[in-house]
Amino acid sequence: MPQWVLGPDEHDNPEYEFHTSPVFLHNNCYINLNQILNRRAEGAIEIELMRSRDSLRWERPFRDQPFLARSESGQFDSHSIFTNSTPVVLADEIRFYYGAYNQSPIGGVKSEPGERSGVGVASIPRDRFSGIRPVAKSAQVTLKKPLEHIGQVTLKPLDLSGCREITLNADATGGAVRVELLTEEGYRLRGYSKEDVIPIEGDSLRHIVTWKERRLDQLPPGRYLLRLHLDHATVFALSL
Repeated sequence: MPQWVLGPDEHDNPEYEFHTSPVFLHNNCYINLNQILNRRAEGAIEIELMRSRDSLRWERPFRDQPFLARSESGQFDSHSIFTNSTPVVLADEIRFYYGAYNQSPIGGVKSEPGERSGVGVASIPRDRFSGIRPVAKSAQVTLKKPLEHIGQVTLKPLDLSGCREITLNADATGGAVRVELLTEEGYRLRGYSKEDVIPIEGDSLRHIVTWKERRLDQLPPGRYLLRLHLDHATVFALSL
């Protein structure tokens, strides 16, 4: 039986419509390059990034910022952008080819003088669809002093059996990322704490996480929490 999956909701502008929603699977995550038609802006179309783990329940954490926005007036892609479901995935880059034109898809609406259309390409570094970074300043009353660009992320428990390497796709230019392991109950492991890890610095798609005296294959069987300590850094992806 057909079922309702996704559509504009109460948080959207009432003039928004989902024009076309091409989806592709990447690293066990469904990515939707949703084409948002804004009737108020003379039928302009921009691309919103959506994500799902099962293709049925969709998250829209980026609805306030287009993944692929229109260009300035006078360009061929200044009004309507159309993507497909087949980006080109390379070793260090993902390319998105798109069609566009400077008019509205709504019949009878002229957006700009002189009709222009074309094919464009946009790219991102591999797997950098979005990232996590600390807020500029944390000043809650539980802190002894305010923290600037300092934060942490703790992942759900993971079975690391057979895992020989952890890599981070991260930009720690001017800062650092420190990775530590905790038991499923949240206790730090001797030799795998943030004090024992070699800090990750610089910008790379494949930082290798290493500790000073311990290795992943020395872990006893079990599930563990990965905690990332961010200091003026952005993390985009983690691979086991």
